[in-house]
Amino acid sequence: MSTNNEKFCAVYPQSNAGEQEVIMERAKKNWYYTFGTASYSPYKGGYLIVRAVTLKDANGLFEKKYPCMVDGVLNCAFYYSQEAWERGVSNYFVGVGPHEVIE
Repeated sequence: MSTNNEKFCAVYPQSNAGEQEVIMERAKKNWYYTFGTASYSPYKGGYLIVRAVTLKDANGLFEKKYPCMVDGVLNCAFYYSQEAWERGVSNYFVGVGPHEVIE
């Protein structure tokens, strides 16, 4: 049982015998990566969403698609959790959708 309010979802893969097994997986969250005006940024302004369970996983997916220009420094302006985004960061992007969603 999770003690930190993580959400889980059930997956029902078929086994060789045709039975279904229940496997509990941690649910993915949205992680938001914003961009400024740097010439090397993948986008000029705006944001994209990475769907992943943890920030570490999200950063890995982001870096795989948009490698760091400086070792260890993500190629974006800032990144935010779903909670931070909903608490107010999204107010800066009203009417603007994400450039893309990485999963």
